[in-house]
Amino acid sequence: SRFTQQELPACKPILTPRWVISTFMFVSLVFIPIGVASLFASRDVVEIIDRYETDCIPQDFKNDKVKYIQTPGEKTCNRTLTVPKHMKHPIYVYYQLDNFYQNHR
Repeated sequence: SRFTQQELPACKPILTPRWVISTFMFVSLVFIPIGVASLFASRDVVEIIDRYETDCIPQDFKNDKVKYIQTPGEKTCNRTLTVPKHMKHPIYVYYQLDNFYQNHR
């Protein structure tokens, strides 16, 4: 059949230099303002990284963190963060876990 012989009709555009240049100009006129807007929006992002894996462990358990985790009782940790610049609403807070995966059971 024509399908198995790959002889079906197809669109074969003729790529002249004028057509290619005008297409690239059109695409650049569309995407350069989007890129500039994204660049200016990314300058307003405030990122604060606060690692506290050792700060909230009592001095007695600094050498054996697993023992501290396994001891019964309340384990709370209060942290104070200083934000260096003004943040607009809405404010999103993200956290990162290392060596802990989505399929962990």
